[in-house]
Amino acid sequence: MFDWIGGYHMMSKVTRFEPNRAIAFAWVDKMEDGGIAKTNASFQVSKKGKGTLLKLRHTGFTDPNHFAECSSRWAYYLMNLKSVLSEGVDLRSKNDW
Repeated sequence: MFDWIGGYHMMSKVTRFEPNRAIAFAWVDKMEDGGIAKTNASFQVSKKGKGTLLKLRHTGFTDPNHFAECSSRWAYYLMNLKSVLSEGVDLRSKNDW
């Protein structure tokens, strides 16, 4: 289970794990309309020059609004991750999800 600040929870199951290389999850998300969305997200890391390349693939969307919401959140949190790792600066607000 994933827990976010503000009380949001999402059920998940690890579907792939390769230490220091990749992890994938099958996620079950409760939609605002009461429906259920099942998606899959995978993360792969590899060396790129003096840094690291992170590849995210999130599939299984059937609702364009859910896709847009998740895409926006990924962009936000991945940008923050880059900031923390490269500059030591956490860009998140205390009011984040």
